[in-house]
Amino acid sequence: MEISEMEIINRPPPLRRLAHPALLELPSVNQGEILASSVRYLRFKPEEGPWVDTSESLSGVVPDFVATDKQTIMAEPVKVKEEQKNATLLPKEDAPGPPPNLPKLLDMTMENITGNTKLINSLNPNPRLKFLLESLVQHLHDFARETALTTEEWMTAIQFLTEVGQICSPTRQEFILLSDTLGLSTLVDAINHPKPPGATENTVLGPFFTEDAHHFSHGESIASPGKGEMTLVTGRLTSLDGTPIADATVDVWETDESGHYDTQYPGRDHPDCRGIIHTDTDGIFHFKCVKPVSYPIPHDGPVGKMLKVLQRHPYRPAHLHYKIQKDGFDTLVTALYMRGDPYEESDAVFGVKSSLIVDVNKIEDEERAKKYGMDVNDWWIDRDFVLVPIETAEKIRKENVEKAMANLKI
Repeated sequence: MEISEMEIINRPPPLRRLAHPALLELPSVNQGEILASSVRYLRFKPEEGPWVDTSESLSGVVPDFVATDKQTIMAEPVKVKEEQKNATLLPKEDAPGPPPNLPKLLDMTMENITGNTKLINSLNPNPRLKFLLESLVQHLHDFARETALTTEEWMTAIQFLTEVGQICSPTRQEFILLSDTLGLSTLVDAINHPKPPGATENTVLGPFFTEDAHHFSHGESIASPGKGEMTLVTGRLTSLDGTPIADATVDVWETDESGHYDTQYPGRDHPDCRGIIHTDTDGIFHFKCVKPVSYPIPHDGPVGKMLKVLQRHPYRPAHLHYKIQKDGFDTLVTALYMRGDPYEESDAVFGVKSSLIVDVNKIEDEERAKKYGMDVNDWWIDRDFVLVPIETAEKIRKENVEKAMANLKI
């Protein structure tokens, strides 16, 4: 069968290559590159005649797409970067040969592919990277074998990860959201930020932290007017031994009363409902914000589709994020969760810890209200934080890793 031309139609802007010589032998198109928005397998059954698109979406539905062998599959214009247009192929005689002492990667099977993949990766001189890749390959290959992973399932996963990458932007991090909803963020945080008794626990950073928060003086509001119910937040920062920590950076962020972060609004031109406060000489800080509310994580993308397929809700309980930093101490990334929230025990990103649940009270004392520039019956959250010296944190982290590796017999 001869196919003189092949283009792709009705796809979003191209991001992936369709290049599988073992399945299709196609003439040179655009200097040998056929770009498609998703990696697709095309199979040809002589007895049936047509080429059939067998790619699958996350929902498992095969797209309606069939073209005869004589049909040209037309497409939206493929946007090719200028550097791609001007690219020149290296003459074969000038192409570098393979490095010496490579393993022979021939006749790969279920039994030998894992060992050979780890062997070829072991040429890398970085011991940590070598260890990470070896472990990753082992677990990935074991997963495929243990589950008898099908080609269709593999392609569904590839397309899903492609969609995760496509929806990411400077203000949206779908990969962090995916990590959060799979529990990986909480696991990595637990490994890297173990806490001794008495220290404030860590929790997930989330995908909405930004580096552009403004600095505020004590008593100022991090939220612009009309964003929600005014709330006073007070606290004190100390070390494990109770010593006040002065001039620490307290970075806080939250949603407005509608459950949206500032980065979720089109045309955002300045930070809102987020800010940086510094502790005073006694480790004390206070600021105003809006009363935290529960909200759904962004579920209009691939992670939302995944949760729907898994019959999981996308909601997070009401909370206020903190990132507290001071030289000589382990950085504390944490959050305060409002007691009694309906999603307190089913957080979509596994972030809630009992020690981080706080009461939200009404200010009943006129003197306190006046002191902080609040009104009686405004909301009030009070919580102290305890940081861990970096040496202590490193010691605990090392001990935990050694214990885990011993349990795994590594």
